[in-house]
Amino acid sequence: MFLKARYTVWSLLFTLLACQSEVPPSDDYSQFSLTYLMTGLQAGYGGQCPRLVMDGQHFVYTLEPNSFTGDTNFSSDTLLFGRFPSHTLDSLIAIVDETETDLINAIDPHVQMGDFYLISLQHGTDTLTLQLQNQSHPTAERVVGLLNAALPKEVRRIAPLPLFRAEASTQ
Repeated sequence: MFLKARYTVWSLLFTLLACQSEVPPSDDYSQFSLTYLMTGLQAGYGGQCPRLVMDGQHFVYTLEPNSFTGDTNFSSDTLLFGRFPSHTLDSLIAIVDETETDLINAIDPHVQMGDFYLISLQHGTDTLTLQLQNQSHPTAERVVGLLNAALPKEVRRIAPLPLFRAEASTQ
């Protein structure tokens, strides 16, 4: 009887330890969110544009309709969903925390068509919004580089090469 009770206690302890190892890390990413949206102006009219939305570590990467012409038959294509690694989130959170401003607006007034990018990051009460029209910015290049590095190679990258020079130099 004593041996059976002792065995039960050990198996209970082992089960508790095994369940303990499945608990997510203590870093709380629930206060982090990110939205990446690209839309084409004029030339991209009617096409599909990439959109990546993160809530904590979880993300959904889709292609969304760029524009509507009154037709309600539009669809979005889900390319990928999953979880980003914690080191990617730590780096994105560091970008939000270290950036002194909450809005970066970069526009090339000499180009009337092209692409418009909106990248919005939030961590707790800190926010960072990047609005880019036919222009790049080092902070945007860092964010896009981190996201693309975490995406599988067979998935379409989230930024076209001409806009983000850092992405072009890595391929």
